[in-house]
Amino acid sequence: MPNYAEIKQHVRDVTHRTDLTDSLMDVWSQAVSARVNDELDANVLIADLDITPTVNPFGVGEFRASGVLDVGYRVIEVSYSGPDGRRRLQPTSREQVTRWIRQTGDPQVYAIEGDELYVAPFSSIEYRVVVRIGVQPLNSDSDANVISNAHPNIYYYGILQQAYEYARDFEAADRYRQLYENEIQRINSTNARRTAPVNAQMSGASAWV
Repeated sequence: MPNYAEIKQHVRDVTHRTDLTDSLMDVWSQAVSARVNDELDANVLIADLDITPTVNPFGVGEFRASGVLDVGYRVIEVSYSGPDGRRRLQPTSREQVTRWIRQTGDPQVYAIEGDELYVAPFSSIEYRVVVRIGVQPLNSDSDANVISNAHPNIYYYGILQQAYEYARDFEAADRYRQLYENEIQRINSTNARRTAPVNAQMSGASAWV
């Protein structure tokens, strides 16, 4: 589980380039982190948040304070435990939730507005909110994130590709580009999926867990 200083030193050792400054590395780290946010579906990026709200809407962003959501995130699924198993709410618009908000009965739909999550019809029960956490770029020498901890090769290969492109060694850059893409594909193909059971609330779609 390397920190950012160790990743940078590894890049300099492999390329035999001592002129690769920290400023260059920071740009490359940001580029790799942006690619990870677009391309990687890893289990380590998924968090299950169990929330029992007393008001509607309720704040998903409150989990930032606990460190669970210390970076950007995207809500994947909202569900609750019903008599026939977990029931998944359907995402919809804020306007649609407003039309449903005063209805009675079991929760059916949800909408996200900023850090606020609206449920309709509303019930003060425990909801499970599945989120996909964003990856923060490495900046300080002591920095590490969930990807550098669990899948450090992504940063090794991604930054080495950038370093060789900077050095205009395009053959080496292409080699590390392929290694990076293979690592992304390997992780995406081996991570587990959960398939939602089919009932009145669910369509059987799957989500990363």
